[in-house]
Amino acid sequence: MMYQLYIKNANIIDGTGAAPFAGDIAVKDGKLIVFPKPDKDASAASQVSPEKRTEAAKALESAAEVIDAKGLTLAPGFIDAHCHEDETLGNDASTLSKLSQGITTCCCGQCGESYFPVPTDPEHLAILKQSKREYLESPDCAFADCFEDFTSFENYRKYLEKRPTAYNYTMLCGHGTLRASVMGMENRKPTKEEMERMKELLREAMEHGAWGLSTGLMYAPGTYADEEEVTELCKVAGEYGGYYAVHLRNEGGQFEESVEEAIRTAKNSGCRLDLSHHKSCGRENWGKTKKTLKMIKDANAEGMHVFTDVYPYLATGNYINISLPREFFANGQAKMQELLRDPAVRAEMKQKIIDWKESRYNNCGGFSGIVVCSAPATPEAVGKSIADYAKSIGKDEFEAYFDLCADNGPLGQAAYFAMSEEDLERILLDDNSVICTDSYSIGPDNAVHPRAFGSFPICLGSFVREKKLMPLEKMINKMTGKTAELLQIEGKGIIADGFDADLVLLDPETVAEKSDFVNSRALADGICRVIVAGETVYKDKQLTGKKPGKFISYKNR
Repeated sequence: MMYQLYIKNANIIDGTGAAPFAGDIAVKDGKLIVFPKPDKDASAASQVSPEKRTEAAKALESAAEVIDAKGLTLAPGFIDAHCHEDETLGNDASTLSKLSQGITTCCCGQCGESYFPVPTDPEHLAILKQSKREYLESPDCAFADCFEDFTSFENYRKYLEKRPTAYNYTMLCGHGTLRASVMGMENRKPTKEEMERMKELLREAMEHGAWGLSTGLMYAPGTYADEEEVTELCKVAGEYGGYYAVHLRNEGGQFEESVEEAIRTAKNSGCRLDLSHHKSCGRENWGKTKKTLKMIKDANAEGMHVFTDVYPYLATGNYINISLPREFFANGQAKMQELLRDPAVRAEMKQKIIDWKESRYNNCGGFSGIVVCSAPATPEAVGKSIADYAKSIGKDEFEAYFDLCADNGPLGQAAYFAMSEEDLERILLDDNSVICTDSYSIGPDNAVHPRAFGSFPICLGSFVREKKLMPLEKMINKMTGKTAELLQIEGKGIIADGFDADLVLLDPETVAEKSDFVNSRALADGICRVIVAGETVYKDKQLTGKKPGKFISYKNR
């Protein structure tokens, strides 16, 4: 077979954190062959062998496509350690958001949310379908007609492997879905039988290639689970060498205690641990990352495997209704939206939100710190803070907020300005952190948090080139080789012989995010070409239409 591709005259950053070097690469059968340029100052032992030079000449002559990368940097394809595009996986809008910033592999099924295992019990099925109704009824959801078949990961995987994608992806089993499948949305401990059933379903998922367990301990029904329940489930993932990705129970006043709980869970279960989208919310909690990062370092020094992912923005992204007291979600989204129509319930909720020190409302200093990103039922609110939106329609802020929650349900999304730049930079610099988008479902029209299109470019442009927070090769390591190492994604994240030909060709002088909270879908500059399995999937700010991506099974199960 001829060589698929030859890239010459590149400045190569190989993903290990090592200094750049000049060289060429060839692609054959989707794998890399690297040809460093001869270095006149290097020792004879380190020079390119005659056999390598011969192969380079042969590859250049016979390649189906030759690209001259002069003036550009070639890096491994970026790995998004944490994202949420499960139901829009593979659609053009979601694909564009990934490829336009250089992402070639995504890690899905996060924060306790996955689309398996679907319950067989009719009552629990109805509750789960209702909780995901807005997504399942969206024209962007590709599997609405077969959702009920996803009673196991084996069934879900069969769907995945028939779904064409331009990028690769992994999948975690979501604890929230697991719990809802067995227990509905009930706020109680599982019975012994229910616990065993959850373990059985998780074990099936691990047997068929899931990467571990994720929890959303801030969301219903995950918030109803105690430490013992989560630990018992993590033991199952740990049996297979899987990892535990946790959206902490609290990212504000109880931030440190929540990190302690997660580390304790991982230690007692034998799981590797990913502290998802690490951050400390609320001005009174800024600076707590000094302690939590030390906790991670200390855990690793004791022989554990703990790391964190981070998106490089000062605003979190989440549901608009995340400030509502958790007990109001016990009977599902539809019931919660119904309750919001009752003035007496609104009055009760308002007081609870004000009194709840850990609410996003309080963490952001009120509604002026919460900006609406997506509100399909009330598009006039998008881009405005809730305070400004309330003022524009002449309503009380809480009344406007409750209307937004009731009208938009889980499709309502917002940005919460609750973090400090000092904390963010501290996390980015930490040796145990990698980069993610934490982006959620993207259709052709919905507004999104700008991280969905800008997380990786803002790191390369703002934090490397402008702020000089770290060298380019170290940042790229956090996007590629380190992520692959920590998550144990084999064959990716490094430019070396035999590794998968997932690549990004970029201009380090111009790469920059263009998305913001007004134009959230603007494409980044400086990402010149993105390659997956040796095929160009993005160039000139457009998708090529090729879809060589695939589901990556954990440990090739």
